[in-house]
Amino acid sequence: MKTKASQLSSIIGKIKSAKLLEQVSFTKHEWDSHKKECLQRCNRLEENTFACRSSALDEDQNNESNAGKYLSILNVCTDELEESIDKVFNSYGNKSSHDEILVQPMLQNILASGVAFSHDQNSGQSMISISISYSNSTDVVTSGKKGYETWKCQLKADIKTNNKNIDKIRKLIEELFDLFSSPIDIEFCIDKNEVLYLLQVRPLI
Repeated sequence: MKTKASQLSSIIGKIKSAKLLEQVSFTKHEWDSHKKECLQRCNRLEENTFACRSSALDEDQNNESNAGKYLSILNVCTDELEESIDKVFNSYGNKSSHDEILVQPMLQNILASGVAFSHDQNSGQSMISISISYSNSTDVVTSGKKGYETWKCQLKADIKTNNKNIDKIRKLIEELFDLFSSPIDIEFCIDKNEVLYLLQVRPLI
């Protein structure tokens, strides 16, 4: 059973189509027992702004997604880090001391962000779907706000679009599908240098 954090850790050095952000993760037990050390690990990311993402044991599993069930907090300043981590852990309720949190640098200078699927969620057909927002906010698509576009094409289709960023995301989806050998769902962002970052990958339920 892999958490959101361990899923990302497992593919470090295995993908070429996108970059992964540095990350720190620790369990609720580690946080309660060694809070100072956990904060020191986060501060070694050498950033002033962080993303504190939920990484509970019952998220992103093959039998259930629970996407969006728990709290994630973006644009967290250093002096807000301890309080924000507490809030994310508290959003799980009293479940397991092995539940984790994922802390990453908050990517700046965003060109676009969104979500993508390797297969149709309803029919299971091998149809890539990419929903992308050209905004400096990374949560337009995931929060259901207006202002994004959706692209669709067959998985492994031998075509190119007139949009190089869409082609980059298609390549990433195909690379991850080959790696996991199962349908996947990702969150991504692209910075203003048009570098693609993979933020999350999980089984498509």
